[in-house]
Amino acid sequence: MEKDIEFLKLEYQTLRHEIEIVSKELRDIEKYTIVIISAVWVWLVTHSDNIPKEAAPYLWWLPVFVVILGIVRFLGVQQSLYKIANYIADSIEPKFLENEKGWENHLNPRPRGTQIRWWNSSYWWISSYLLWAALLVTSVSIACLAQHAVQAG
Repeated sequence: MEKDIEFLKLEYQTLRHEIEIVSKELRDIEKYTIVIISAVWVWLVTHSDNIPKEAAPYLWWLPVFVVILGIVRFLGVQQSLYKIANYIADSIEPKFLENEKGWENHLNPRPRGTQIRWWNSSYWWISSYLLWAALLVTSVSIACLAQHAVQAG
């Protein structure tokens, strides 16, 4: 029994550390996506005279694909974060806490055995989804406008 408790404590510490790493990775994905698409836009604007007219409309869609890749990566990393949170809430916290009110259960009150989802989570998730939506809409809008401008003249 003592070995089980020590194992669970060590596992909990390891998983909490992984949550910190994954949370940072999520913020990094957002940050680097913004940097990459901004750099592409700046390069396209400053080098527009040197870009072949046939290639220009397609190059403006590059940021859209970067945003889509960022969204896919973000959602994948987010899923791993939820798996860790669900495991802590369902398998570790109940072993140590009679009322099951550890951090993960406190943050995400839900019936036992149901999955933690973004809509019963913090505003951080909602703001992240809004950021991704804004990046996608902005990059598609700029690509459409640039493609129209290149074709018009």
